[in-house]
Amino acid sequence: MGNNVASIVFCGASFGIVDEDDDGEQPGLQRFDAADGTSKEESEDAFLTEFTSLLQNGGLSVKKHDGDTSKKRLLKLDQDGETLTWGVKASKASSSKHKIDKQDAPFKLRSIVKITRGAFPGKASTKKKAKRCFSIESESGNIYCIETKDSETRDILADGFELMLRKSPNRI
Repeated sequence: MGNNVASIVFCGASFGIVDEDDDGEQPGLQRFDAADGTSKEESEDAFLTEFTSLLQNGGLSVKKHDGDTSKKRLLKLDQDGETLTWGVKASKASSSKHKIDKQDAPFKLRSIVKITRGAFPGKASTKKKAKRCFSIESESGNIYCIETKDSETRDILADGFELMLRKSPNRI
């Protein structure tokens, strides 16, 4: 596991953003011991700052499920702070590490209406896999089915998106 880059506190638990995960491909999130003396508001603000920074600067490696297929994608928040994009690894010949996948349309954070943890709607899943999954539903009815590397990462991502939605000044 990589070195700890930043430590944040959320709902009484401490989290750290580490420089890479086990496969060396992306920054990850890791739970640490509970922190004392930090208010819930301070914890949420610190978590949201780090979560947003991670989404904008490095993105999060996830599996995006479409129908019967899944694709590794880099979920990033555009610098406008409102547009979520699905990136793919660029070819080795490219100077950029990741590029936007033109087949997976970006969507606006403010269009999200619901975050659901667990198995994807209408899909059979094992209990173990369901613990790594969550879905994002947009106001247009699109459902983005996302699988993470473990249940802890799923919970941190789902918490982060829920917190972004709750605290976003640009909500409809």
